[in-house]
Amino acid sequence: MTEPLRDRARLSPIAPRALIEHATRIMTQPAPDPVDCRRATSAAYYALFHALTVEAAATLVPGGDPARHYRDARRFEHRALRAGALWTVGAGTAPERLMPLAAVAQGDREAQAVAQTLLALALKRRNADYNHFAEFGPDVAKDAILSAAVAVDAVESSSFAAGEGGRAFLQLLASQAGDLPTDA
Repeated sequence: MTEPLRDRARLSPIAPRALIEHATRIMTQPAPDPVDCRRATSAAYYALFHALTVEAAATLVPGGDPARHYRDARRFEHRALRAGALWTVGAGTAPERLMPLAAVAQGDREAQAVAQTLLALALKRRNADYNHFAEFGPDVAKDAILSAAVAVDAVESSSFAAGEGGRAFLQLLASQAGDLPTDA
């Protein structure tokens, strides 16, 4: 784990748990309309995206300054996380140099579950944000929030990055980050 959760919330302008709470508040309105459901679905995806990018950035500089992890996390792109998730669920072929990491991540149930959740939420988020004809009701949004909350809890648990499969998954994601400064 990178740092205590109470410090993480203070350092991060984008806190995954705050995004989940925001999405949950949106959905507790008496009658959320389709726009609210789209916003909540998008927020659920971003909660998992940010949890993964911070943890993956921490694998690049273990034990480093948490503020650096947040800066480094900003270098991740959606397509890079999608690639790492695809390799983890066995739906794509990792570059040869990353195949050992992909094999370890593929053998870990928790890493697989987080990767599958990321892929499912990414599709829902793309539809919520860009597909004007997609229908979004409360059930879709509530399902997205619940799956994001479970995945964020897993990623932020101390056992995820400490376990061989979770660490391999995070390293796969980190391998896809853009060039990171060596002195930041």
